[in-house]
This record gives sequence, structure tokens and C-alpha cells, in this order.
Amino acid sequence: MNRLGMWRVAEQCCQKYSSSQARTFTLKPKPVFILARRSNTSAIQRFKAVSPHHYVMLIFPCITFYLGVWQIKRRKWKLGLIDELKRKHKLAAVPLPADLSAITADREYERFIAEGQFDHSRETFIGPRVLLDPTGAGGGLISSGGTTGVHVVTPLKLSGRDEDILVNRGWISRQASREDNFDRPTGE
Repeated sequence: MNRLGMWRVAEQCCQKYSSSQARTFTLKPKPVFILARRSNTSAIQRFKAVSPHHYVMLIFPCITFYLGVWQIKRRKWKLGLIDELKRKHKLAAVPLPADLSAITADREYERFIAEGQFDHSRETFIGPRVLLDPTGAGGGLISSGGTTGVHVVTPLKLSGRDEDILVNRGWISRQASREDNFDRPTGE
């Protein structure tokens, strides 16, 4: 029931009573405001009605869109790196070049053949690292299922040269890395 209908009901009730009683029971209608958009407002007037807060709120969708595009590009880049690493891992080992500066960044992860003597006094452990299962099972440092340990990196004094190179000799468990006499990989 709208306000006009309520006003008529109140008038009918007031007529049943005497005029003195009706004066105490009268209702005054309240004005009703209808908000309507003016159709003749120009685009410039509507543009002025936008506050700076609206522009700040536009930043959030733009940032999330950018981050989504970035993730897609990053995935494509990462898959390319994985494919390149698999390809290089399947290549046969080649002799180490005489000039080590000839090894550029594009030859990273390639296998080389070198002869020399390991210097165990300068051996370094890089860790913590998780032993990953070749089937793809296992986990990271936070997840369960992986055994933590370290990579053994040993300098190799090249025979016939006055140069050293670092050789990653493999993974050992953390407990074995604490011992001074752990079983080193063969191949001196």
C-alpha cells in the first residue's frame, strides 16, 4: 500500500470519530523523492562525477590481468627451459675446450670430459637439497616424501694446466655430510 492509500484509510477512520477526536489522529503525508537520472546530461558532466577513488579501484583489475598474462608467459618460458635441459642431458659428453672462456652461457648444463686431481681440502656442500625421485614423485623442502641432503662440489685441478673447475659430484644425505669420512664418489 502506498502513502496515498494510507492517507485515505486514515481519513475514513477519522470520519467515524467526532471532529475533536479526529484532530488528534490526523496523519501528514511525507513527500516522496524519486531519484531519476537526467537523460540530457552530457558526457562531460558525467565524467566530472567520477571521483579519484574510482580510478584507484581500476588499478586492481589491471594488475590482476597483468599478473595473469605474466604467469602464462612464465609458464611458456619454463617449459622451454625444461625441454632444453632434457635435450642437453641426452647429448654425449664432449672434451673440455683448452680455452675455458669459450664455454658460454648457452652451453650451460652440457656434459664435458676432463682429467685432473680433486682437491678435497676445498670441498663445499650446497644445501639443503631434496633427493628427487626420477619418476617425478617426491617433494620439495616443505612437503613430505623427500630426504634432505646436500650437493658435494669439489674443485678439480686440471692436468697439464694451472686451472681449476668446480665439479658437482652428486647428492649425499645431511647426516653423511656431517661426517668427515663419507664415501666419496669414485672417478678421481
